[in-house]
Amino acid sequence: MNSNKTFSPQAPILQVKNLVKSFGGLRATDQANLSIELGTIHALIGPNGAGKTTLIQQISGALKPDTGEIIFDGLEITNIPMYKRVKLGLARSYQITNIFTRLSVLDNINLALMSISGKGLGLWQAARGDSQRYYESVEIARRVGLGPSNNTVAGALSHGEQRKLELAITLATRPKLLLLDEPMAGLGPDESEQMVQLLKSLAPEISILLIEHDMDAVFRLADTISALVFGKIIATGTEKQIKENPDVRKAYLGDGLDEFS
Repeated sequence: MNSNKTFSPQAPILQVKNLVKSFGGLRATDQANLSIELGTIHALIGPNGAGKTTLIQQISGALKPDTGEIIFDGLEITNIPMYKRVKLGLARSYQITNIFTRLSVLDNINLALMSISGKGLGLWQAARGDSQRYYESVEIARRVGLGPSNNTVAGALSHGEQRKLELAITLATRPKLLLLDEPMAGLGPDESEQMVQLLKSLAPEISILLIEHDMDAVFRLADTISALVFGKIIATGTEKQIKENPDVRKAYLGDGLDEFS
């Protein structure tokens, strides 16, 4: 496919068209279609094994789809590698916290800023003296609620603080769209509430595609929700539409999860 093909600037920030991905005889993504509007939070829900992470991996570039198209910010990116997608403004966080535990909060963020600037990590020590990058790191840390922990070694942070740091690292890549894979995983009630408020504060500046099993958080955050079952998106709509959709209720009840009662 032609990765230089462009589309209308009024188009959604992300469009997934007829995406298919199979592993042997298992079709993990089955003609998936998804549209993420600019400046919104879009949640992707589904029972365990529905194919949510596989779909996110294809959007991020970690996996190549068998067929279909991925269009980001007016550009077809189906065959563009992950690192180039990050530079275009498509960033992903993971289910498992992915940080440098022996480095400080600011050093973790600074490394992410360096990666997006194109400077080699061999220049890290010199870059630490870059005042503009330093203040940008400080501002990102403040924005995610880690201002008082700027110089704390990341491994000494609580689990909730480490999740915030991972989000800060992702924000340092200056994303237009965030792909978040279970940002509430392992968080207690207070930490989950802080994460909900943090994500709310990012939109409409940054669009978000969110995978999350905490349905209360999903319903509080999402402007639009899509339900994925056996690789197929079976419904897309508002909270009310999703709660009342019989196919969605059947899918969750069949997994032993009456999330909507």
